[in-house]
Amino acid sequence: MARVQIAARRTHRISIRTRFPCTPRDTILRINSEVARAIKESDARERFYSIGTEPPANTPEEFAALIQTEMMKWAKVVKAAGIKVE
Repeated sequence: MARVQIAARRTHRISIRTRFPCTPRDTILRINSEVARAIKESDARERFYSIGTEPPANTPEEFAALIQTEMMKWAKVVKAAGIKVE
């Protein structure tokens, strides 16, 4: 998984950096495995569906890529809207 950092600069520009945390790879994989196992259970799956979303089924790398893509997308929206850091 990636940790996303947003750093506001004095010029009010937003710098987005994604970097991997210091969490050991085997720990990340174990957490991912346990979450995937839990989501396979009917109760957990139904909770996701009840709030109108699909249960996540991605790898840590896919999740990191999703976060990176979303951060870039929303940074464009912030810039286009002229939103400034206060």
